[in-house]
Amino acid sequence: MADKDFSKLQKNLQRLHSRLGKGYAHFYIWEALIISTDPSKNTKEEFEQNLEIMNKFNGFFVPTIESHRISFILELAKIFDHHEKALSINKVKKHASKNAEKFTKEEFQDFNTDRKYIKELSENYKGLEVDDLRKIKKTLKENATKIEDLKRHRNQSLAHDDEEKEAVNASVQDAKDLFKIASEILNILSSKTNHESWSHFSMGETAERDTKNVVKYLGNYEPLRREKLQEKYKKLKNG
Repeated sequence: MADKDFSKLQKNLQRLHSRLGKGYAHFYIWEALIISTDPSKNTKEEFEQNLEIMNKFNGFFVPTIESHRISFILELAKIFDHHEKALSINKVKKHASKNAEKFTKEEFQDFNTDRKYIKELSENYKGLEVDDLRKIKKTLKENATKIEDLKRHRNQSLAHDDEEKEAVNASVQDAKDLFKIASEILNILSSKTNHESWSHFSMGETAERDTKNVVKYLGNYEPLRREKLQEKYKKLKNG
């Protein structure tokens, strides 16, 4: 049986990977809806159709856009949280740093007894190295301002609604950067300790594609719906 510290790291990494994927999905749904009514990102016909549909069903689209914005910020902020009880990158980084020497080839094998190609994977297993931990620490330090701005925005505008708010220099690009950084850090820990790599971006791409298709299908269906209504009323009028 694998050491409890090795097992704990893997289970926590899986939870964080899953949360990050959900955060990516919320972000790309939000961005796809925003882009749908951006005249510079659509043809004139697409822009007018999207705008008409989103205005017609604004009781759905307005709160949906806002809820996805709130959701991706909250998920991203949780991933970079520093609270001692919070499951975050900070917590798994500390756990990995403290127990790196325990993450051996034998622990990897014990944790993955039913995994395919375990022999080949074990032969290439190196575990977590000092340079990996240094890279993670450096990345977090270089982006400390973005992380703090994100958490400050979360705390004063989303988790609470402070009467007086400090100015926060957070941007959409900052959010994209932090999603990418979180993905890179989690994949360093997962790939070095368990030969696993997650594609969080693909989860976002799927959500983005599906969102665009929903708006498109609504736009294509609306003329047909109107036509059917006209036929229905025409029949009623003619008896």
